[in-house]
Amino acid sequence: MAVSISRLHAALVMQANELTAPELLDQPQTLAQQLLYQSRIDPNSAALAGPATVRLRELAGRSGGVMLRTRWSTSMLRQRIRPNRGKIAGLHVSADGAVVLFSGEDMTLYRWRADSDTARPERLGTLRHHIPAVSGTDTADRAVTGDHEGKVHLWQLTPSGAAPELVWQHDGYVRAVDMSADGTTAVSGGDDGMVMVWRVGQEPLTFGTANDGGVRAVALAPDGTFVVSSQGRGQIHCWNLADGGGHRQLAAEPDEAFTAVAITADGSAVIAVSRGGGVHRWELAADEPVGPGRILGRHGLPLWAVALSADGGRIVAGATDGQVLAWDPAETDGRANVLGVHDRSVTALAADRAGNVISGGRDGLLLRYTISGETTDGAAPRHNFEVWTVRCTPDGSGAMTAGRDGVYRWDLRVTGTPPDPVRISDAPVKKFAILPDGSGFVGLTHDNRLLLHTLNPSDGTAFLVNPGGHRNQFNDLAVLPDGRAVLTAGEDGSIRRWSLLPGESREPETVGFHDSGRVRAVAVSPDGTFAVSTDDYRRLLRWSLDAVPDTLTLRHIETPDSRPRPIRCLALTRDFVVVGDDAGTVRRFDVTGFGGSVLLGRHRVNEKVRALAVGGDGGWVTSIADDGELVCWAMDGSGPVTRLVPAALPRTVTTGTDRVLIGDRNGGLTLLDVVPGIGPAARSSGVTAAPAGASRFPAPPEGVQPAPIGTGGLTIVVDQLWTYNHPRKSEFDFDTMRTHLSGGQPCAAVITCPVLPGLQGLRRALHRLGWIVVDVTQDRNGQVRGILEVVEDALRHGRVMLVTGAAEVHEALRGAPDGLTIVDDLTDYLETVRRERPPRGTPAPPPAPRIPMSTRPDSPARPPIPWPSRPAVVVEPVAPTSPERLVVAEALLVRAFAELPNATPTASALKAKMRQLDPGFREQELGFARFRDLLVALPHRVRIAGQSGMDITLALVEAPDPETEDPDPMTESPDPVDQAPHPVVEAPDSAAAGADGPVGES
Repeated sequence: MAVSISRLHAALVMQANELTAPELLDQPQTLAQQLLYQSRIDPNSAALAGPATVRLRELAGRSGGVMLRTRWSTSMLRQRIRPNRGKIAGLHVSADGAVVLFSGEDMTLYRWRADSDTARPERLGTLRHHIPAVSGTDTADRAVTGDHEGKVHLWQLTPSGAAPELVWQHDGYVRAVDMSADGTTAVSGGDDGMVMVWRVGQEPLTFGTANDGGVRAVALAPDGTFVVSSQGRGQIHCWNLADGGGHRQLAAEPDEAFTAVAITADGSAVIAVSRGGGVHRWELAADEPVGPGRILGRHGLPLWAVALSADGGRIVAGATDGQVLAWDPAETDGRANVLGVHDRSVTALAADRAGNVISGGRDGLLLRYTISGETTDGAAPRHNFEVWTVRCTPDGSGAMTAGRDGVYRWDLRVTGTPPDPVRISDAPVKKFAILPDGSGFVGLTHDNRLLLHTLNPSDGTAFLVNPGGHRNQFNDLAVLPDGRAVLTAGEDGSIRRWSLLPGESREPETVGFHDSGRVRAVAVSPDGTFAVSTDDYRRLLRWSLDAVPDTLTLRHIETPDSRPRPIRCLALTRDFVVVGDDAGTVRRFDVTGFGGSVLLGRHRVNEKVRALAVGGDGGWVTSIADDGELVCWAMDGSGPVTRLVPAALPRTVTTGTDRVLIGDRNGGLTLLDVVPGIGPAARSSGVTAAPAGASRFPAPPEGVQPAPIGTGGLTIVVDQLWTYNHPRKSEFDFDTMRTHLSGGQPCAAVITCPVLPGLQGLRRALHRLGWIVVDVTQDRNGQVRGILEVVEDALRHGRVMLVTGAAEVHEALRGAPDGLTIVDDLTDYLETVRRERPPRGTPAPPPAPRIPMSTRPDSPARPPIPWPSRPAVVVEPVAPTSPERLVVAEALLVRAFAELPNATPTASALKAKMRQLDPGFREQELGFARFRDLLVALPHRVRIAGQSGMDITLALVEAPDPETEDPDPMTESPDPVDQAPHPVVEAPDSAAAGADGPVGES
């Protein structure tokens, strides 16, 4: 099908704002992708599909990048102006609809011409404060604005470029303004409770008092004889301008707050909308008592704006849920027609005399509707249900969406046109996960139920996973890869595991707790061995899902300023955790907790990242945010791979085999194919799935070849804070330091670096030199803990040289095993550098890849490092104790169990009780480096019962009956204590335990 020049020109104008965004200029596929997308939602642009597809294939063959090809979409076609200036605050349209004046959040007045060849708005001028109100003449050649400084300005827009004139000033914010069609009269209302009227050549008139409350809205009669204002709590006043200020009160409804008012074209009636969602009408000719008037209709949510069609046949209102609604003024309690939907709340409305309505919203969009009887031009959605979550089925043949109206299944094998969705469940599901075998799904409803539902629409069987309910709300869920259980993230900070197998107990198993409050998101690794969760304080915790659970704090992510920017979503691969936060950033972390973070990209600043999904075998990740963009980021941190700007604000996203699915806030679903023959593998990402037992260090910089490190290899670990405080720090050169300390031999070089904005330059320089930068917290206790974790991990694989002179680190490492060398005097290095400093640019020995925090499931197990787990006073270990002393310790342990009120106390509580009963008790004096080692020596008296927060709980094993035969030690199963995970170092000021902290701390 041929494409006319005029059709192509019209399509380009509609996409002008998306195509000229700075971040899209370096991506040649942008134009073809956007035009193909438009052809799927606009029947008038359908002819563009063929040429756009061909162009995408050509570019894929040349660039080898990721291309997104829109197969179909159910999103709405909207005549939109996208000024990208934040929310639309004030709005005015000329009588012929050719000119639109509007203000945004940037204190600027804009003009957009509908008859121009560009969709870019024209900047008219900027004030000192936010402009919430705009009005103008029929020709839009003159306008009046009110701002948050209380000033009312008059703008002469023909010719353009004239500075605005200050007309008068209120004593508070100006909330509303209105201007007559000829521009001779203007009215304003402010928080000072005053209504001020300005006429050409006259002094302003003032009405009202502060006792009436702030003015929310004003409207000037078409003939200029009276003004209507909404004030305070539910008051509507009519001020007569003809007789010098006569006054009439129309409404006094304390339970209603009227947010906007309008006057009919003949001046016979007043229309108002309210926070309660009501549409009210008062007849001015009738002698009606003060009251709510006639209620024409009601919406379930607050209404913020109102406009009347030119013929008076429709009352149009904008709601907080983004809907633009129209009522028939002849009806009472009538039902509204939906003209269109914004991505966020509607803030302003205006109508012209040609039958068009313009709406502005908090989403920064201006939408235009042509009212024609019961419908509007191209505005109605194709489906009347919402999309809150979307997921692909395991076999890739279908997809499922969930929302307020239930769960639907979509057949993705349909090509060309969107398939008809089939309802699976009518339960209002906010989040769900499909079972790995594709037989059903687990849904999380708004009333906190977990439903296990079949995918067979004719069956409709739903099984309640939590029949007893749960007192705290669930925020997220994730199904384990084997389909046997589901994890929930709770408002109370809990991570719980619920069995999905028939016949098993429906009581949940507690995996662990976030002690800081609610858990926002949880995800399970592809192999099901661990999960990662995040909370309001930007902490990432890794939870073991093995028989003996443990936890590891991956990262407490700092922000450059004091504003909290919670992590809202996360995605998990075998090796990486990808997070999106409320600051608009997308970051990658290693699941081991090493290596710091890699910034994959950033959406518009402070635009929340709503959803993430990993695609391309882990080579890229796609994200959606409140800036309205879908972006695919390279997993190696090299930046965006490609972008797409959908017609409506994306709400959820998922990936399948060579495809991406987007669900938007207006109920639309869009299927994007990754063009065959290209994809993330074509990019040199440097990030691949590591084979079992391999290192998960980030790839070294280009040109630096890592040397494999095995048993006996050397790892240099540097305490950055200590080097910063060194008196001769200005002479340090990390390049030559590594060469000197390693003797010129290949080694791995690691530096622990606090998460501070001022150290970004150092981090980049170290990365270029091949150093591995490990993030640690800003407090010194956390830094010591991070250093110990790095050293412990590296010692499992070879020798370690730790560069630090910090006393607290030396104290914590007292009694460490062979293989660790601590360098606290760099005088020899500094003198050598001074005598034989090599020229700048001399290549350093290649770094070795980093060692994973824990061994892979198929790697040989290594014994834990037997040093104290907290920097505290340590008694030198002695020879193993005699059986007699061990019997005394056993008796003390039994006595402590007897005196504790709980039959399953935590390890720290048990240890504290033993010390209370015998102040001289020290496990080190018995020959055990840690309290856990003492428990391992008493398997016949103590066992692990479970977990409580970050600690484990213990239970007493009753002494066997002497008349009962002892079990065969060769066939007895290993005690759970032997399987307990090695603890991670805890901060010195944590719970009142002993020298090595609570057993099982993580």
